[in-house]
Amino acid sequence: MTTKKKLTLKFYQNLGKLFYAIAAADRDVRAVEFDKLKELVKKHWLDVDIIEDDFKTDAAYQIEIVFNWLDEEEHLDAKGCYNTFVNYKNEQPHLFTENIKKLILKTAYDIAASFSGLNKSELIMLAKLDLELKKNRIMNYYFSTITKGSFETIEAKVIDLLKDEGFGVLTEIDIQQTLKNKLDVDFKKYKILGACNPPFAYKALQVENKIGTMLPCNVIIQESGANTIEVSAINPMVSMQAVKNDQLHEVGKLVSEKLENVIKNITNEK
Repeated sequence: MTTKKKLTLKFYQNLGKLFYAIAAADRDVRAVEFDKLKELVKKHWLDVDIIEDDFKTDAAYQIEIVFNWLDEEEHLDAKGCYNTFVNYKNEQPHLFTENIKKLILKTAYDIAASFSGLNKSELIMLAKLDLELKKNRIMNYYFSTITKGSFETIEAKVIDLLKDEGFGVLTEIDIQQTLKNKLDVDFKKYKILGACNPPFAYKALQVENKIGTMLPCNVIIQESGANTIEVSAINPMVSMQAVKNDQLHEVGKLVSEKLENVIKNITNEK
C-alpha cells in the first residue's frame, strides 16, 4: 500500500455525481441505469483500492450511495453534478491515472447505453467527458507515420484511404513546385492535400458557423529519405479545443478518429 495511491471517499462520491449526471443527461434516470451502475461497481470498482468508509464497507460503494441519494431527491441537475466532478478532478489530478480515466469512461458509456442505446444528450455529455479526461494528457496536433515506397504510390494510397473514410481531396498544393516557381529554390517532394468529409463538414458548420476557418483538414505527404515517405494528418481535436462548443467537439472526435485510421492504415497492404 505504501507505493499505491489511496483514493479518498470524496473521490468515489464525486464519481457517483458524475455517473448520475450521465444518467440524468436526458432528464430521466431509469432503474436499469442504476442497476447497471451497481453491476459495474461490483465488477470493476471494488478492486481499485482497499480503503473503507466509516462503516468498514468498501469505499467504492459510495458511488452507488451518492447516485441513489441524488435519484431519490430527484435532483436532475446533470450539469451541476458534472461540473462538481470536473472541479474535483482539477483539484486532485494525481488521482486520475490513465487506467482510472479509462475505467471512468467505460463506466459512463455502459450506464448511458443500458437503456435503449445512446441518445443525443448522453452522446454530448460523453464527448464532453472524453475531452475533459484527456486534458491532462498532451495531445499532438497531428497523426503521422513513415512508410517505404515511391512518392507517387504513397500519394495514391493516401487518396484511396481518405476515400474509404468518406473524404474527398478538395485542394492539392505542391510545395516543391511552388517554392521553385516563387523563390527559385530546390526543395524535397512535399504535398499538402486539403481533405473534406462532406457530412461531417456540414454538421460542423451547422453548430459553429466560423469553423470554416479550420477547413479543410490538411494531410501532408513528404520525402523523408531514399524511398521513404512520411504521411501526416491534422488532429482536429487539438484545434477544436479552443472552441467552446460541445456539439462541435462531438463531430471533431469522429473526424479525428477517421483521419487517425487513414494514418494507421498507410503501412497496411491494400
